[in-house]
Amino acid sequence: MIQIISNLGGSSQISATTIVRPVFVSLAFGVAVPIIGRFVVLPLRTRLGDAIPINNKAFTDNVATTQQQAFLAHTCILLAFTTAASYAGTSNLFSAYLAGASISWWDSTNSSYQSTSLRVPPAENSDSPLGAGPDVGREERQPQTQASVARDQTGDGTKTSGKSIFEHYFSVVLEKILKPCFFVSLQIH
Repeated sequence: MIQIISNLGGSSQISATTIVRPVFVSLAFGVAVPIIGRFVVLPLRTRLGDAIPINNKAFTDNVATTQQQAFLAHTCILLAFTTAASYAGTSNLFSAYLAGASISWWDSTNSSYQSTSLRVPPAENSDSPLGAGPDVGREERQPQTQASVARDQTGDGTKTSGKSIFEHYFSVVLEKILKPCFFVSLQIH
């Protein structure tokens, strides 16, 4: 609706393209983003994760492990979505929503992916007939995931999540600059 109204304000004549194009492009974005995420991004991520060994530090160190890297990645996703929406002819606000939903979806798949597929297999002791080995009587050890290793090293396992990045970087700008500008713009019009 936002794009249709802004398109109507720029011209004196109303054409079918002015109304129909933003509607269909918005529907295409709303359908294509989840489909691409489910059938392209998720399988690609699974194949890439399975192809790279857990102990490969070069790979794990370069995948948004700091807040600055996550901020850059999230900002690039937001800019890519809004740029694509502008060129396609739909609302930037809708594309920003889709970017945020995609980042939240990635965070939810990230935690479940790391907890299910990146487990370090426990060592088995073949010397004992019962498989108990020398660890009898000790507390049972949990398999350690890459996420828990990173959490142990940094102290915070959620510092690169979309919510954390938004609260750390974007909410300050939202509260101090964008909200006052929005309310001032309402007073002017």
